[in-house]
Amino acid sequence: MHRRLVFDFDSTLIQVEALDELAQLKGFDKEIQIKIDTLTKAAMNGDISFSESLSSRIDLLQITSRDIEYLVTSLKRKLSVSIQENKHFFLENSPNIYVVSGGFIEYIRPVVETLGILPEHVFANDFLWTGPYAQFNPDNVLSNDLGKVKLLVSLAWAEPFAMIGDGMTDYEVYEYGIAQEFYSYTENISRPSLVQKNHNIITHFSQILLQEYR
Repeated sequence: MHRRLVFDFDSTLIQVEALDELAQLKGFDKEIQIKIDTLTKAAMNGDISFSESLSSRIDLLQITSRDIEYLVTSLKRKLSVSIQENKHFFLENSPNIYVVSGGFIEYIRPVVETLGILPEHVFANDFLWTGPYAQFNPDNVLSNDLGKVKLLVSLAWAEPFAMIGDGMTDYEVYEYGIAQEFYSYTENISRPSLVQKNHNIITHFSQILLQEYR
């Protein structure tokens, strides 16, 4: 590979937003599902802070350990179509593929391991279990605003890398000069506030391969 590729998880490697998917799996009524979806979109569009959105969604969801098991099973069936089509690429290039997500490592690692992505290459939030329901770990850098920027700065890579994602938290990595390239990934969802900022609009993973290997 020419350089590392760093992927977002939700709506990028998978077709859906994992916490939105969990709300449906738990059978919440439409009002709660709409609240969670609205909070997700507000954060991805940059309308509210990521930390505010995350805290509110976790409070609404009341996540149990069994919920995570069900969620992993569901998400394994919802890899993005063009990602699944290029599974061989991920398996062959796993040393240079990373995931940096505002989601949670407890369900992300089991899903991306099906692509051959190494567990130590997955960076995400983590749950705390101080009662019957999960809480997010506020000491995890990814639970805070600019979390992806701070995490990737801390890795101190000397070589250039490209960031691939669908939300403003992904674009920030490029905006702050940490990533040398950013691909706005629109296979599953196109966010106007992000698309208007970036020239690399990607609808299929093969487009990234063509650009990275041109």
